[in-house]
Amino acid sequence: MMSNKGISPLIAAVLLIAFTVALSTIIMGWMSSMTRETTTSVSGKVGSTLDCSNAAVSIKHIYISNGTGTNDANVTISIANSGYYAIQATGAFYKSDGTSCTNTTKVNLSTGEVGKIVIHNCPNTNTATFGSVIVNTQCGGVYDETTYDSNLVTYG
Repeated sequence: MMSNKGISPLIAAVLLIAFTVALSTIIMGWMSSMTRETTTSVSGKVGSTLDCSNAAVSIKHIYISNGTGTNDANVTISIANSGYYAIQATGAFYKSDGTSCTNTTKVNLSTGEVGKIVIHNCPNTNTATFGSVIVNTQCGGVYDETTYDSNLVTYG
């Protein structure tokens, strides 16, 4: 005679419930941690985006020294923070032949502050080769650009 022995239905139900509760606790802990990290990350990006929505920069004047003939010129770009958020600006001088001179040193400007970006030793820079000047900031989409304007550009 064979006897059928197994666990009772009551014990099986208790084990099943215990397993489900343990698994649910693990998943809940993981989801809580992931939600907290995502919220922190998104909050930082939203704050930066809102701050940058109040940023603005404007080119006030461009002075080009020693810009005659083939001499290497120094390009000084006078800029103003015309927004309501502190910015870090860099500048580039583009020539009509497609070449450029840049300055990657960031200039920090508080709200309303005026500063200068200096680009040293830019070869063959004169009125004939002037293409444009672009000032960028750390805020995507916040920049200023100008082409040659005799009221804005001074050669010396």
